[in-house]
Amino acid sequence: MILSGAILTGLVTCAGLFSFWIYSHRELPISSWKWLATLRFSILSIILILIWDPLIPVSKTEKNSQSSWVLVDGSLSMKSGLSPENSPLNKIIEKLESLGETSSRVLVFGEKPHFIPMDSLELVEFNQNSSNLGSALASAAEVGASEVIVFTDFRIDDDLEDLYSYAKDSPIDIRFERVDWERRNVGVKDFTISRNNISDELVLAEISIFSEGLEEKEKIKVQIFQEEISVAIEEIETVSKGRLSNLTIELPASEDPGWVKYKVVVQITEDDFELDNQKYTFFETNAQDEGIVLLSFEPDWEPRFLLPVLSEASGLSIEGFLALGDGQYLSMKGLESGQAITGEDVVKEVVGENRLLVLHGLSDNSPEWARLAAKRDQPTLLFLKDGTVASDLGISIQNRVLGGEWYLENTLKPSPLAASLSGMDLTSLAPLSAVLPLSIPNDHLEPLEFRRDGLGQVQSPLILMDSDEGRRALVLASGFWRWFSKGGSSRVTYRRLWAGIVGWLMASEVAENKNLVEPDSRIWRENVVSEWTGLGSRGDAVDLLISEDDSVTRELTAIVDDRGRFMTDGLPSGDYTYQASDFKTKDILGTGRFRVENHSLEWFQQPKDLEGVKKGLSLSAANIGNFGRSLHTFISPYLLLMFLLSLEWIGRRRGGLR
Repeated sequence: MILSGAILTGLVTCAGLFSFWIYSHRELPISSWKWLATLRFSILSIILILIWDPLIPVSKTEKNSQSSWVLVDGSLSMKSGLSPENSPLNKIIEKLESLGETSSRVLVFGEKPHFIPMDSLELVEFNQNSSNLGSALASAAEVGASEVIVFTDFRIDDDLEDLYSYAKDSPIDIRFERVDWERRNVGVKDFTISRNNISDELVLAEISIFSEGLEEKEKIKVQIFQEEISVAIEEIETVSKGRLSNLTIELPASEDPGWVKYKVVVQITEDDFELDNQKYTFFETNAQDEGIVLLSFEPDWEPRFLLPVLSEASGLSIEGFLALGDGQYLSMKGLESGQAITGEDVVKEVVGENRLLVLHGLSDNSPEWARLAAKRDQPTLLFLKDGTVASDLGISIQNRVLGGEWYLENTLKPSPLAASLSGMDLTSLAPLSAVLPLSIPNDHLEPLEFRRDGLGQVQSPLILMDSDEGRRALVLASGFWRWFSKGGSSRVTYRRLWAGIVGWLMASEVAENKNLVEPDSRIWRENVVSEWTGLGSRGDAVDLLISEDDSVTRELTAIVDDRGRFMTDGLPSGDYTYQASDFKTKDILGTGRFRVENHSLEWFQQPKDLEGVKKGLSLSAANIGNFGRSLHTFISPYLLLMFLLSLEWIGRRRGGLR
């Protein structure tokens, strides 16, 4: 405050000097110029002090209805199924009447605070999805509140330390009135459907359930629906308040292909809050093109660095396996030791169902099913160990590996990678360790070139193949991981290289219209902005048609950003279908369905110790003796400012100045 006071004093002094200099040197000489300069100085000083906005002590006897506010928690946790005479809102009104409060306005807080007149209190609707008290206190202080009384069930989202910190910086008299009642509620926190293997005839439903106010040994009915058909019913006992009961139920797998909608419903008698009683999820029965699968047949550092980079660049899920021999593979997911070893049958199944396949260390000694997977008509990234696989794909490569240190040339050939690597110093990169040299020239793209020890004949570390069978990237060199481990600009180049390659591979899906545009999640919250994925349409315009019950609900055109994503506004709860098409060609880029639900976890939020904050607030207020009210909340400075401006204007006109 000392430094700030010195700055304010300096600015006020400068304002005075400026005012007198203007009237003494720049304006026409008149007899009353000193009075006009003084008025100008006063006006500028008031403006500077308003910007400074100091706290003005106000004694408790000066507080009135204009500075006393009522804050009402408008979140869903205040909603109940009680009769109107016993409802939380009626309790608030009765409490205010008993306290004889003279407040003239009410601030309802939740996601965003908003003011209402006191005579509109009975019209408050508890429909906010969160309960943010800190921003409401700030809003009340902003308009000059000297004291507030907060009606809430103490189930707020604010961190108590943040709330107390705010209170110390802006002391305000506050009282908490807890609005609580005997609650009976059961709700669903999480609901997921999964399956261990694609060929399994059963799927697993995992449910997290909470409850409050139930009698001991009381039963909770749990029912699961598959496309509105009941497929499981179970009963569990009461869950202790603040705890979760995790339930796993086996369900028959759906025979319908594609996305299947599941719903779980929990039931008790006389439930006071129904917005947490059911929750939806979608499960893809024939999950295809779900993510990236990497299979390595050679001990190397490359898979460790490559897999997360590919996932980051594409936004897809990742799955990695390292061959151990004898048909055993080690999962790269970091599972427990008992689950990390996987059989060949599982790996073959995963390799057969993915969006992008990466085969590392592929050679003539690799399993036949892996070599066949390399020839599939989907995007594939192949790290070759010998030339046998390349020959099967129509590329003539010498079977002898050339070792040494291979340094990249700093010139980029025209290719899909030129834009990604533009501006990077390729000569500063760590050398690659080996290469499978081409025996004869080919017609495919060779985006990079390097030389052994920086001398001799130019070779290519990778080839981009684009044919009717699909796109493939053949990596002929090894040691790229050194760029990542070196860090700095080398790591940036590593990321750009593989991001460019995976982008080029997946861009082939544009022509095939496979999974190009789809919602980031199949379950959205009601009236919440939603994110969509369009990896194959970066920078393009997409027409999106959203329908409900065969009736068009929303029609819009969105631009896909460079991350392959775009946003849409929220929707009310319901079941929707969508169709995405290219803005120019009108080609269909994606179709499907999703669900918008109004599921709420407000009653899962546990009450917090606001009484502790109240004691801290009382102590802070007691230390300063009076309430500190910001200067900008008083009307008098603005009236004075308008009066002085008018005086100066009149004085200037009477003196003949413009």
